[in-house]
Amino acid sequence: MKVSKKEQENALKGLKNLFAKRKDKTIYTIVTHVSRSGLFRLARAYVMVKGKPMDITPDVANALGYENDKRWGVPLHGVGMDMTFWMVYTLSSRLYPDKERGGYILKKANL
Repeated sequence: MKVSKKEQENALKGLKNLFAKRKDKTIYTIVTHVSRSGLFRLARAYVMVKGKPMDITPDVANALGYENDKRWGVPLHGVGMDMTFWMVYTLSSRLYPDKERGGYILKKANL
């Protein structure tokens, strides 16, 4: 199910503020569920704050236009590539649309 434009804008604004204050623009991801067919997965997103992971999954899901899954994962559809890379790249593109190569401003690492 899709989220409203207002929820999406609020999530983007909150994440932009979060990353504006940080030197480390790395999002740590972990795949929490993969369907039997392998065509669907759920992933969580974290940033490190004082050496501890802070869950930003709900904001990432809303910023990408998805409602939070009951298992707290961002729903990702597709195969043949690193879907968590797609999640971070797309989020970065939406956070920094005016920057050249804005999709590569945020970095991704696996947990």
